[in-house]
Amino acid sequence: MQAKHEPRLLQSAATLDIRTLLARQSGTLLRAQALATGMPRERFDQMVRSRRLVRVFPSVYTNRDPADPAVRLWAAWLWAGEGAVIGGGAALFGHGVIDRMPRSITIYVPVARARSRRDPLRLIRTPLDPRDVGWHKGIRFTTPARTCLDLARWGERNDYLEAVLRRDLTSPDALRASVQRMAAVQGYDRALAAAHAVLTRPWSHPERRLHRVLADAGVTGWVANDRTQTATGTVFPDIGFPDIKLAIEINGKRYHDEAVDPNAFERDHRREQALVDAGWIVIRFTAKQIENDPKGVLHTILQMVNRLRGVAA
Repeated sequence: MQAKHEPRLLQSAATLDIRTLLARQSGTLLRAQALATGMPRERFDQMVRSRRLVRVFPSVYTNRDPADPAVRLWAAWLWAGEGAVIGGGAALFGHGVIDRMPRSITIYVPVARARSRRDPLRLIRTPLDPRDVGWHKGIRFTTPARTCLDLARWGERNDYLEAVLRRDLTSPDALRASVQRMAAVQGYDRALAAAHAVLTRPWSHPERRLHRVLADAGVTGWVANDRTQTATGTVFPDIGFPDIKLAIEINGKRYHDEAVDPNAFERDHRREQALVDAGWIVIRFTAKQIENDPKGVLHTILQMVNRLRGVAA
């Protein structure tokens, strides 16, 4: 059953024709929205009978393929009501962090809203802080920070946090604030651990691993992915020791492999050359080295740090 009161959605629809409405909502609409545009009931019913509009959920229809990811997002949100919020993996897809829409769509709904379970929708009746919610392309989503922290507390993948940091969709400060607001929710400890693991701003899982190695060894004076100006532009060393101009670069298959990105080798070479031209020393490690021989990697870094700082002194 469709929610009885969707004032914003219906008021907006009343100012549009049905074609514009469908274009704005990825080919998806509520029956009540269609009628709000002035379309006669008989005309709407005829479009349904002729399959020009296909039912996705009760009172939700589309003129596109119901399996289209954008249609699935809009249909789920419209069915749940404008007070609802898309979360989980579907929110990551909506924010453009992941390329594949998950089968299950997580939706936060108001506690008092009557909604029965409907596959493949996962309904959660938990109040959300307004600061953890935002509008994106017409739909309400949990923020990238809250989305990733939710996935972590549910025991799902939490390496998306590096991705949202890399894309500037959140910041360490925003993560701290978001996880503090989650202190009363189940799985808070896992969310807190996930947030702490990326507060040093790693942009990949191997970087996160090396950050932990350096922190556990008490190594100081380094920053991660810090904006560094060179003669040919701005670069972001994976790990940098600015006082001695030492850069640590990590070659991970996911982000540096030519099979994944044909331009990876050339881009990395230009980046290293820019740092060298600016007077930096660059040391490279592979993700496997960091995973399999963290002590050896640490030893190499410390030898170079001590040598350069000794020279500087």
